[in-house]
Amino acid sequence: LTALTIRRVNLLVSAPDQEALYGLTNQLSFTVTGLVNGDTQASAVTGSPLATTPVTGIGVYQIGPGTLATASYNITFSGGTLTVKPAPLVIAANNVTRLLGQPNPPLTATFFGLAPNDTPAVAVGLVLSTPATAGSGVGSYPIVPFGAVNPNYIISYVPGTLTVLPNPNLVGVKEYAVG
Repeated sequence: LTALTIRRVNLLVSAPDQEALYGLTNQLSFTVTGLVNGDTQASAVTGSPLATTPVTGIGVYQIGPGTLATASYNITFSGGTLTVKPAPLVIAANNVTRLLGQPNPPLTATFFGLAPNDTPAVAVGLVLSTPATAGSGVGSYPIVPFGAVNPNYIISYVPGTLTVLPNPNLVGVKEYAVG
């Protein structure tokens, strides 16, 4: 009787250079070279490559073998880089109303495009401004968002409107429309 030796075949798993926007789940792709006996990439290799350091913001990260595994092959891994680029973030001023002679209500904004774990606090320096004061007459006034900075985002703004309405509680006060 002769002993049969079964040797594992060498398999090259390559993760090419890839790009992603900040905050998106990185589904890193890879290719496999060296499969035998009708094996496919899906049947022979499980897992996925991962960035070798945690992705914390924009920048370039090395791609490592992550959780790649196989039962029948020896894996040699060749990793590229993951370039994380800034994501779009839209900050829209919320429309508000108030009565004539009253102070302005708090000005707020809605954020579109925040990464899953980010909060509006990432918009460092955000200002919401309106020319309307407690003495402003009946009419519409712009609410302008500006000044936010964060290197992980390309920020754009959508203005809102503060509307001053007639105040039925003010008797004998002449209201002037502006705007």
